Amino acid sequence: MSVSSSSSTYTTNHDDDDDDDEDNAREQEEEVFFRQDMRVFLRLRPMNKLEQSRRSKNCIDLQKDPTIVTIDSPLEGEILDYRFDHVFEEESSQEEVFDTALPDVAPMVLDGYNCTILAYGQTGTGKTHTMFGVNGEEEDGMMLRTVTSIFQELQQHSNDDSYYYTIRVSFIELYLEKIFDLLQPSNTNTTINEEGQLRGAAELCCLSVADVRAILARGQACRTMSRTQLNTESSKSHAMLRMTITQQPQESNDAATICSTLWMMDLAGSELANAKRLPRTSTTSPPAAQLTAMGATTLETDSAIPAITTSTTTNTPSESVMIHRSLNALVRMIKVQSSSKQRNQLSTSDVWKSSKLTRLLRPAFGGNCCTTVLLTASPSSYTISETMSTIQFGQYCRQIQNKPQLQKRRPQQCQNLDYKQLAKRIAQECLEPTTSNPNRDEALWEIIQELANDDDDAEEEAQSK
Repeated sequence: MSVSSSSSTYTTNHDDDDDDDEDNAREQEEEVFFRQDMRVFLRLRPMNKLEQSRRSKNCIDLQKDPTIVTIDSPLEGEILDYRFDHVFEEESSQEEVFDTALPDVAPMVLDGYNCTILAYGQTGTGKTHTMFGVNGEEEDGMMLRTVTSIFQELQQHSNDDSYYYTIRVSFIELYLEKIFDLLQPSNTNTTINEEGQLRGAAELCCLSVADVRAILARGQACRTMSRTQLNTESSKSHAMLRMTITQQPQESNDAATICSTLWMMDLAGSELANAKRLPRTSTTSPPAAQLTAMGATTLETDSAIPAITTSTTTNTPSESVMIHRSLNALVRMIKVQSSSKQRNQLSTSDVWKSSKLTRLLRPAFGGNCCTTVLLTASPSSYTISETMSTIQFGQYCRQIQNKPQLQKRRPQQCQNLDYKQLAKRIAQECLEPTTSNPNRDEALWEIIQELANDDDDAEEEAQSK
């Protein structure tokens, strides 16, 4: 399989001093990357009964060019044109959206590149429908269609005995700035590290599309839902499915192991003040004092993008505050990445650290990932402020350029692991849960304790030499 992109520039790093070194040449080969603009698509939905009852008008006109949309916004007081990679009309099917926006995701992932598919928009505009779909293969969402495409690609290579494939799936939700493992609700050890990598989530091996379909159904049943004026069952959490595909050589040779990751995300609605949450036994809303401490009255918003607001049924400030915080943090991070003046400051800035959502999405926006954003919006004048906010979000995304890099590792690289550091990390993990065990081997655990508390100064001194 090959990778192709009209907006891609392939680049290889070279070291003139080691041109004759075969090992160094192999490392250079693995550093090949290409530059790719983020792809942003806009999907419109028909006006619903509420919008029709308010006698709202259609503010969005589609042009002959499917990449341009014209908006007659009462807020702006003028007619404006916006460009996307493609604009899907109100009656567009799931198949049309997938065939246009995501046909190359499966080949990219199997070629060894990390990919992210992200749905963003106002509550009730069709994000969950776009990503998850409904029962029946004809109405499968982008998640299952992408998974089906991956398994079809693998089936075409079933006669290739040089590699064997492993597919592992995790399913989490981010709710009230806490990570919930939808496949193992009792799991409380799920974290996101500084590099934006998910750690500790349960993983299930999948052998077919049916396995993934069962995982999605199981996880969706555990998601946090609310009732709003725009949607009787609106998701109030960010749902994230991670698929890790490992391609390992069958024989012990010099072939590289490929380990790529596909993230598929359904973000919560971009306006969540005053939602009425359905009961959830595993989550307790923070008290009012704690909400104030979290910044309930001093939320920061981006002046270039309308503030995230809504009109819903009953007040649940905890949901409103935390969704506000995460989505506004995402907007700020995207604005920094889209600005050439601020882009180089992101590595030293704390903008991406302000939310678990931004930490997890950091590689997808300007990092080592092929990212596709699916915007969903209503053409109604009744929700024009939220529609304009969604469109402005997409315009910032279109200015971001990623650098996807091959996710390959050769056996020589695997042998250079620092086994002492690895043992130390294992010791730190296994020490805490067994400290209360009265029957543990004290002599053994004294050694483990010593290893876990190994003096870091000695490591720094060794590195300095």
